[in-house]
Amino acid sequence: MKNPEYQATQVGEVKDLGMVYQVNFSLSDSITALANEGIIHPYLVTPEETARIRLAGVSNDWTRTCISPVAVKGENTILSKPSVFMDANLAVIAETAHKNGQYPTLPREFYEALKQQAITQESLEPEDRTVHALSINGDYDLTPEMDDARFILGKTTQEYFKRFNHKQIKLYDLSADDLSEDKCAVNYLWFYGPEGDSDLGCRYRLLHDLNGAFGVLKQSAEGALQNSGYTLSKVSDAVSQALPDVLTEVGLPAGIDLVGNTLEKRVLEKLRKQ
Repeated sequence: MKNPEYQATQVGEVKDLGMVYQVNFSLSDSITALANEGIIHPYLVTPEETARIRLAGVSNDWTRTCISPVAVKGENTILSKPSVFMDANLAVIAETAHKNGQYPTLPREFYEALKQQAITQESLEPEDRTVHALSINGDYDLTPEMDDARFILGKTTQEYFKRFNHKQIKLYDLSADDLSEDKCAVNYLWFYGPEGDSDLGCRYRLLHDLNGAFGVLKQSAEGALQNSGYTLSKVSDAVSQALPDVLTEVGLPAGIDLVGNTLEKRVLEKLRKQ
């Protein structure tokens, strides 16, 4: 039974994504409200889902997302999805830290485990990764060609930058300079709307406070079950494996080096625009 104290507001629907709901509570209460609507883990949207909501004209509001920045002193921040705090009970840990003007922390081993996952996933296209180490330590501008941008915004990257006339998007990093070497800071990724230049914030707090977030009831998406498709990484692998055989069969084995990388790149560019 729904708890009437925590209700999400239905704001629209995005084809092939689902029914979009908006909340304005603390993180734990936001999760509860979205769960009341049947939205399942990780409850909050990814930045890519947020971009699709904006591109569909449903809402340009800012939002908390389910991506978690994780930082240690002296190394690049790692982004992980979904966040460990995408649980109503665990969210209270983050809220308490923020209320006290701090970041929640975990043992350094958590960062190191994510780092190994990020290294393992480097062979995947950025859009297909669940863990990604940022290329720069500190605040910097994202451009649509960067792996960092493609990890965060997924297949919407090129269209999102073009639609909202962004030359770059500022990313505000999470600092761990004040932490001891055996700890890592864990936070959440905040996504401003296009009117705020779509800035991305890794270091904001206020999860205990009333702030906006979107969630999507994916079961409601038209064609959602039919359009799972293939990952970009699998398509890339298939092209690179099939091309040598095709060119050899048609008597053009020398063309492998000439067209291989170009064809693979063009195929992925086409798919990212779909």
